[in-house]
Amino acid sequence: MLLVKADNDQNKTDCVDSRRSITTSHAMSLFSQPVIGVSLDKLLNEISLKHDWSEFSQNRSGIASVILLGYEMGCVTEKEINRSLGRYGENWRNILFLSRKVKKLIGQKVNDTISRYADDSWYISNEFKIQNTDNHHVSLTVESGSSFGESVEGFYIILQSAPYYSAFSTASINDQELSRVVYSCLQFISLGAWAITTNELGENWYSSIDEESESYFDLKSKYPNLSLESLAEIELNDESGFFTMYCGYENAADLVDRFNFLEKYEEKYNQFGELLELNDVRQRVIRWRRESRFDQYANRWVRFIRKAIVFWKNDVRSKKNNEIKMLSESQEEEDNIDDGYGLTNEINEAQIEPFDDVPWYMSHVIGFGLDWEESLVESTYQYMNDSGESPKGRMLLNSETAPLIAKTLNKIAVSKGLIRLAEYIEIYGV
Repeated sequence: MLLVKADNDQNKTDCVDSRRSITTSHAMSLFSQPVIGVSLDKLLNEISLKHDWSEFSQNRSGIASVILLGYEMGCVTEKEINRSLGRYGENWRNILFLSRKVKKLIGQKVNDTISRYADDSWYISNEFKIQNTDNHHVSLTVESGSSFGESVEGFYIILQSAPYYSAFSTASINDQELSRVVYSCLQFISLGAWAITTNELGENWYSSIDEESESYFDLKSKYPNLSLESLAEIELNDESGFFTMYCGYENAADLVDRFNFLEKYEEKYNQFGELLELNDVRQRVIRWRRESRFDQYANRWVRFIRKAIVFWKNDVRSKKNNEIKMLSESQEEEDNIDDGYGLTNEINEAQIEPFDDVPWYMSHVIGFGLDWEESLVESTYQYMNDSGESPKGRMLLNSETAPLIAKTLNKIAVSKGLIRLAEYIEIYGV
């Protein structure tokens, strides 16, 4: 190894120069500021103040509506609102900051409520809870009408969720009466959650599915003794056939798969019977307990059914109270009823309107364990993905709609929480 001896004096000089360089560098970066003749802090504060005033002055009614919605949902107290207003309501910037805070808390409140109604099963694995929380997460933002090129008083509440399929095995429950009760509860809760069941998906979203079913069974009635393969060949050889002309089928194997699907789809929900009303569900649960039907009353699903009954009762009570209030405040009851503002139309919740091609309820599909459901849901979400569409919804928020939106968001959260609880029961049997 070749060693070169350095000059000690030179080393000392280099070290001193190095320390001097480092010291100078630190001094410049930590303690020295460029002098440009204007205080940067003052300039930034002025820019921020102008930006905040512009936001406040252009959205006064919307900001007030956001705070009112936060108050209705319990995100902000009356004391906090009064503190931000000040003695004479002159603290406009505090009001703006409070509205920004409330915008974040509204979405957090919804998702916390979902978790609260489902996470009482503490012995469920945390890993599954986290995964399930993501599946049911509701993305909620507040945007001005100008974001959509509209001039409106107030803001829009934007709802968005990732597409998700809740697949239950309701059809596999051995007890037919219990299966019907669970099915009825899930159907009702799906309305509150702004979700869509698989039968609604087939009937409303796929406008041609009923026509397909009718065409298939007409073809089958003409040739009752032929196999599906032979029926497919006949249809493909007919240039005016429904499946070739309107559905674009060119391959016999694909058409046979579709025939199989339509055969199963025709059965739909016959095995569940008619939907049960709230009193019917309650009476059945009471009878199971009184008659000591432990196979039914001690079943894992009864826990979900009892929570669904409570939710159901609260919803009915809320609607009745709203009807009474509307009638008592109206001086022209008959005119209001005729015009759709009385008992004939339950104005108890805010309506969620779509502003893209796909309505928000399409983000959550609920199935009941029938053979054809998975294929239908998979093709639906695949179509949405291929076309770049995303389920979204919006509600116009102003001083009049704020209380209704608060009720609607709470109902959505409770409903999705109950569906999430049902998934825990489905998987863990808790």
